[in-house]
Amino acid sequence: MGNKNEQPRPNTKDIVAAAEKSGFNLEFKANDIISNAGFNTELNHVLIHDNQNKEIDIIAEYKNKCHLVVECKGSGNNSILIAVKASTERYENDKKLLGNFYINPNSQTIIRLETFDIANAAEHYTITGDFFTWKSNKKLLNKASKNDDMNNFYKAQRQILDALIAYKWKLSQATNKQHRERHSLIPLIITNVPIWVVHYGKSKTDQTSEPRAQMHKWIFQRLIIDNKLPIYTYQPDYCLIKSPVSYPLAIINIDYLEEAIEQIINLLPRPYIGDKNLINLGDSMIDEI
Repeated sequence: MGNKNEQPRPNTKDIVAAAEKSGFNLEFKANDIISNAGFNTELNHVLIHDNQNKEIDIIAEYKNKCHLVVECKGSGNNSILIAVKASTERYENDKKLLGNFYINPNSQTIIRLETFDIANAAEHYTITGDFFTWKSNKKLLNKASKNDDMNNFYKAQRQILDALIAYKWKLSQATNKQHRERHSLIPLIITNVPIWVVHYGKSKTDQTSEPRAQMHKWIFQRLIIDNKLPIYTYQPDYCLIKSPVSYPLAIINIDYLEEAIEQIINLLPRPYIGDKNLINLGDSMIDEI
């Protein structure tokens, strides 16, 4: 006979529901979607680089030539990701310089960093952002991180960059000495929360300067790639880019991951040599308030 004063404990369903709401299953859901699309996947892939362990949430290979490098950022079901749209000037400048970038071009292993087409992505090309939690009792959105050092959105971008550096090293070490190998890398961040983009500046429709927000399936976050990962252009003769490179990193809501992966696969196999064979994910906007 139980103690009358004993507090009720959560059952199995309660525990599973709590894990689901917290986004703990995000990696498994993303892995299943990518695997079902025809990729060979591995969860929690660990690489040793510079005497440090680098864990990558998901590594996925398509026909042993195209590699997805995936970081998953889960949060509770009362959370959202808010990003800030880049200025028109910043967007236009970055778009002019955009092309496919190359890593290790003068070695036995050429690695191309595949680039997403942002020609029609002015509304969801972003420069900063963070996760926010909705407090329904106060009707208030609170920033999830207490300071910039704890910004999970920023940390995810740094983790992607570290993962690219480590995975580039792995591919370089596995070179077949008899043949020159070519590989493609596509970095992605996947989240389980709604993605909103806040616009400042004048609207195209009514020319007002009031801030406004749109919800998107995916966005392209401006990731700065510094000299830790040397980047080359195809012309002329694989020229090293000495200044930091602005790369449009895809941030995808898990509900639309299958659609995005399908778009990526539809473009494979693609011409490997060239600057302008970019990946177009199509329309991203869901709603506007």
